[in-house]
Amino acid sequence: MQAHKGHSQQKDPSRQLQRKLYQAAKRSRNRRFQALYDRIFRPAILWRAWREVRAHGGSAGADGVRIEDVEQQGAAAFLQALEQALRAGSYRPQPVLRVSIPKPDGRQRALGIPTVRDRVGQQACKIVLEPIFEANFQNTSYGFRPRRSATQAVQVVKEPLGSNGYVVDVDIERFFDPIDHDMLMRFVARRISARRVLKLLRQWLQAGVVEEGQGCPTTIGSPHGGVMSPLWAHIYLPVLDMYWAQQYSSLGHLTR
Repeated sequence: MQAHKGHSQQKDPSRQLQRKLYQAAKRSRNRRFQALYDRIFRPAILWRAWREVRAHGGSAGADGVRIEDVEQQGAAAFLQALEQALRAGSYRPQPVLRVSIPKPDGRQRALGIPTVRDRVGQQACKIVLEPIFEANFQNTSYGFRPRRSATQAVQVVKEPLGSNGYVVDVDIERFFDPIDHDMLMRFVARRISARRVLKLLRQWLQAGVVEEGQGCPTTIGSPHGGVMSPLWAHIYLPVLDMYWAQQYSSLGHLTR
């Protein structure tokens, strides 16, 4: 069964594309990728994005449309409409629904819920862009990366403890909230020169939020719970990795 699964993945056009993009990015750390936009709305990419969004679940966004509603009305028609909007350049993201969830310490955490349509669009974009940036990410990061996990990170930090070392636990409070959009887009543009892709990413960043029926613009930050937010975080954080390596190399490696 495992062999059959691996064989199926090898034939998957979306994974073949990812492999090619990763290899091209790995060969040249300074290459900027141009011809990407049309790959985002390829049927194989959109269908995989839909399957991954559906598997993850989640509530309806600001438009009230649930995953179950899409399934009942027909995923094929839903994806065809999204493909046509992306192809024509008429696609516009809707505001993110912001809800508050309680934290263990009694405080509230803001969670952003994009619409199902926007989640599928973002997932499709992530499928195309992620392998390009993965080629340059440091081995020190584990969270929300393909074939990596927090469990692996725990194993790494256990090593210094076994040799009479120590681990410093640091938390970046409210990390997603103050992300500077212009700075983030400059980091993205180091690898991506496709203007339509850059425009699409900025539209998602600036889609605005709806909270308790009131809409407001977003000029900074990335929504907790957004499909693209983990990738944006990894694009943003290598600056911290480099600073740590330069300033605190005597304390050991940074693992996040």
